Amino acid sequence: MKLKKLRIFFLFLSFLFLLLFVYLKVSPLGTWECKSRFNNFNHLFLGRGCFSQPSPNDRFLDERNIKMVGDPLYFSLYSPRNFDELELEIKFKPNLDKNTPVIEAGLLVDKDLWHYQLKPVYNYWLEDYSSDWQELSLKDNVEELLKENCQEISINYCLAQYNLDQTDRNILPEFFIEREEKNINHDLALRGHHSFYVYIKNDLDLKLEAKDLNINQDRSPITVDVYTNNDLIYTESLADDRPEKEGSGEESDYFDLDLSLASLPEGVYRVDLKANDDIVFNNLSVSSSILSWRRRLWLHESSEQNIDLVTDAKALQIKVQDPIAYQSLKFSDQDLVLDELYRQYEAILGHEYNDLTYDISLKRGGLLLEGPGVFALNEDELFNPNYSRLDRFYEERAKFVLTDYEKVKRLDDGYFLAKLKFNLAGVYREDNKYNFIISIPGLRVKDESDNFVEIKNIKANFSGKTLIEKINEF
Repeated sequence: MKLKKLRIFFLFLSFLFLLLFVYLKVSPLGTWECKSRFNNFNHLFLGRGCFSQPSPNDRFLDERNIKMVGDPLYFSLYSPRNFDELELEIKFKPNLDKNTPVIEAGLLVDKDLWHYQLKPVYNYWLEDYSSDWQELSLKDNVEELLKENCQEISINYCLAQYNLDQTDRNILPEFFIEREEKNINHDLALRGHHSFYVYIKNDLDLKLEAKDLNINQDRSPITVDVYTNNDLIYTESLADDRPEKEGSGEESDYFDLDLSLASLPEGVYRVDLKANDDIVFNNLSVSSSILSWRRRLWLHESSEQNIDLVTDAKALQIKVQDPIAYQSLKFSDQDLVLDELYRQYEAILGHEYNDLTYDISLKRGGLLLEGPGVFALNEDELFNPNYSRLDRFYEERAKFVLTDYEKVKRLDDGYFLAKLKFNLAGVYREDNKYNFIISIPGLRVKDESDNFVEIKNIKANFSGKTLIEKINEF
């Protein structure tokens, strides 16, 4: 009798463990949550821990909580199965100023382009900075307010925006009347993904060449996307079926990429060339009155010598990507000696610089240039349809701020609580894990500033279809 009761007990216990396993790993109710406290070991018992310890190790201090002192920090985020949506609650305490004003967090969307979907966590300018500017939303008549209040100063100084990239800014055709419609040709060799603006009066005709360096082990497909404002109106992909072996270092021959879109409404369009770092683009030809590269230019070492560029940005970041690219670079009247591989050099022009454009001169390619604006080969081709951004390069001049930012909740214990929502469709996930990032641009380990952010915990709330809904789909 005792043996029979013992057998029943173990069967019942096994059944409970089975139910617990199904609940934790299958999430039959369609929800799953976990909370990581970084002042304790990240327990995986019962499946309730989901955040790894952050990396790299030199960018945080493992004290009572995580003290972030360098940008960015990477985590892996575990979930037992696929879900549709994710809400993150981040409890933190910022010690930041106008030099490091923005905290953003997000998930990796494209592992080839290393592209993250970022959401705002905290913005110093909108939380703790005292200003008499007027906050606007997309519901306001922004263009009318700018006409009435910004006649004597540049619009980019009158209005700043945050978290509304590619706003529906009304670009009047009159601005382009004196700009002759022409065929612009660029012979810059550019490596990896790039994005540029064009102004089209009727047809978009684009031609360029590309080649595959075959340095990486992965395939190197290419996608060309065309946007008006934030709306994708055309996409075309080219598979990597080239005969050269990946990772062999054997370069392919240049091949042609042609795109023709007829009868487009007149206006500004954005073209994205999506490719990994194995792809080099060259000999771009496009029917447009402008050609402005958005935020970054990676000039391949095969680019022509003595390259002259212009930008509307007053800040420039440079990385040397190849030892043959060691050189001196001139940005406005500043000279930078570039003699260290992969170091991020930075030049920022002060308030005394009030020009609309600034010159960049370099001797050869092999450099990655980034800035909070656009780049072009000359002033006639330069145009930026975006307003200035409320980030660490903001110059404290705006009368208006255009944003949909929601302020964080301030708790009684002195911490802040930010809530972020993500649609998980198309987000990269491998081995039941997402790649998660916390970014504070400008926060550097070796800086003498005392800026940091203390992260107490992060809570993840996943939601999706129930087990019954999934069964019904079959």
